Amino acid sequence: MQRGAELRTLRQGESDALCGVYAIINAFAICGVRQQPKKIYNTAIYSLIQSGRANELVYGAGLEAEEQMLEACLSLHGANSLFMNRPFEGAAAKTEDEFWSRLNVCFCDEGAEAVIQGIRKPSDHWVAFILRPRGQVKIFDSDPGQPRRQTLTAGHTIKALSRRNTDWKIEQTETLVVYRR
Repeated sequence: MQRGAELRTLRQGESDALCGVYAIINAFAICGVRQQPKKIYNTAIYSLIQSGRANELVYGAGLEAEEQMLEACLSLHGANSLFMNRPFEGAAAKTEDEFWSRLNVCFCDEGAEAVIQGIRKPSDHWVAFILRPRGQVKIFDSDPGQPRRQTLTAGHTIKALSRRNTDWKIEQTETLVVYRR
């Protein structure tokens, strides 16, 4: 079975600022951790509250908050079998092709299971996605109100599949890759 082929994307509903939490939940589902979305949700939320960052639950999670929530969820629900890496931290790709090529190495050669990705323009947002053979991307987006993003073009810009043809820019430094040990 293809990875992510029959997963149902969990949605954030009207909770606009919780896309980061739902990107984590969807990434865990991609990795096969499907029985505990409420526990993952609670762990992510609690990790921010405990560290005094509850405002990011209202205004949206930045990179540090997203990474903090993911690390908390990995330590409690990853069953010591999942871990995270930031392949573009301090070494951003110079071209669009290099970005996708390096992500392809993460999946094909290093065994990555999922990506939690920060995107920009027209608004800040977090999604989970996987790379499939031949460079295809399957996106698990928690926000049904946004333009449909079922595929990504090979570049830093995500072309939305909508009448407005909105561009979504990938923020390379906000690429969190989840692996299985």
